[in-house]
Amino acid sequence: MIKQLNSVTPLELDQIMTIWFNGNLAGHPFINRQYWLDNWDYVRNELPKAEIVVAQVNDQIQGFVGVMDNYIAGIFVAANYRHQGLGQQLLDYIKQDHQNLTLNVYELNQVAVHFYQRQNFQVMNKELDTATNQVELTMSWSAAI
Repeated sequence: MIKQLNSVTPLELDQIMTIWFNGNLAGHPFINRQYWLDNWDYVRNELPKAEIVVAQVNDQIQGFVGVMDNYIAGIFVAANYRHQGLGQQLLDYIKQDHQNLTLNVYELNQVAVHFYQRQNFQVMNKELDTATNQVELTMSWSAAI
């Protein structure tokens, strides 16, 4: 089930943070694990401020997308549920309420880059993320008129 959270409980936030952390480790083996640990508290504090849509399986959160205004801060799916369409469902849900979306993705995360390209996101900019020393792509999507 895909649904928007109106407020995030501590238990839901714990589940989301675990998916976020594990997803970042899996998707970004080129970035030191310590980077994600150093950003844990910041992300945990910022997430409740975002529009959060979750994918639940058997009443457990198995994926989520966080959006601030029209910016996708991230789409993450638990390891056991990747490549089963949850990311697509989350993105489709968000697209219903947004005419334009942007996001940043590391160029070396080719799985994510290709996923977004299949969803009609276009690369708009490419620059070095000095915090990670990795090339980051800014991608955008607009609803068909």
